[in-house]
Amino acid sequence: MKNCYLTVGSAAALTLALTASAGAHEAWLLTPQEMISLAAAPKPDVFVNPLLAGPKAAALAAAVFGAISFEPRWLGLENRLFAPIAGRVGEFGPLFVRIGLAIMLFTAALGLLPAAGVAIGTRPTLFVPDMQLKLFAPAWGLLVPVQLALAAMLVTGIGTRIAGLGVACLAIFGLHLFGETFLAYAGHFVVPGLYLLFAGSGRLALRLPRALAERLPRALPFDRLELTPTIYRGLMIVFGANFVYLGITYKLFQPTLLIAILEHGGFPNFGIDYGVIAFVMTFVEISAGLLLVAGILVRPIALFLISAFTLFALTLGETALFHANLYAMAFVFLMAGAGARQVAVARPGRRSSAPQTISLAEQAA
Repeated sequence: MKNCYLTVGSAAALTLALTASAGAHEAWLLTPQEMISLAAAPKPDVFVNPLLAGPKAAALAAAVFGAISFEPRWLGLENRLFAPIAGRVGEFGPLFVRIGLAIMLFTAALGLLPAAGVAIGTRPTLFVPDMQLKLFAPAWGLLVPVQLALAAMLVTGIGTRIAGLGVACLAIFGLHLFGETFLAYAGHFVVPGLYLLFAGSGRLALRLPRALAERLPRALPFDRLELTPTIYRGLMIVFGANFVYLGITYKLFQPTLLIAILEHGGFPNFGIDYGVIAFVMTFVEISAGLLLVAGILVRPIALFLISAFTLFALTLGETALFHANLYAMAFVFLMAGAGARQVAVARPGRRSSAPQTISLAEQAA
């Protein structure tokens, strides 16, 4: 029986590793002409035939509910095993998020990670490769220095809370600039931005020179913000909902795009039809997002997401930097789990206390 559980668990881990990072890859790895052509192509039978989809969906749902039912049995052990790093999430969580966001901002502003068919360094973008700023009036070129300035603030840790708010506002502005297309990315940048607004800088943050610091207010309204369990869960809900949106929009409704990526990249299919693999990816990504929304299996999903981004980077010949913001938040969820009474480091001048990671059921008690 134990071997059976191990097999099922390994299969689930591999399945999520095959799926989660594929969302929004379509616009990065395919040209606009390819996307238009593939979107008009017929969907695989498994996506349109209930007799084919029903049994597969039922089997996948059984695996998901099986994992959920076993969570209470290992949650205590999980919390004990992760206690050492959970106690440091207030220090290192913000550091990871700062670096992740800085990478995305810096590379986007300079066009260093372009979409398919675009030369490196020729087209600045907003956050991600396919949101090209040159498509709009020259005035929007101001977003290039804005992104570089935010990246510099995040790397140094100077004004982290302000930079975090700036990132969140920039992501919301992206919805105005690019319309519903930016919904694929907005939540995954608003969340880390707001996380930094409430959590602060964490470790390895520089300080302003004393002469300059003395001219600034000693305390800003942002300094009183704290990352409470309620805010932490709210951020997790938005983060998970963004994966649900990606799974439905880019996989369920347009599976031919994902199949093309897998075929072009020579993704190993072990003799399984790519349509079936795409169907499994769709189900698992949506399920993973819903579980994050519910605060269930948070650490396993975070670990699987990290594995997924890495696997895609290796198999498709891309760079892991494409997902720096997602890596960062996945590490935060891996460290903190489903909830923490204190997930932000203590304010300067106060005695630091270690965060205590607890389940949502314990918080509600």
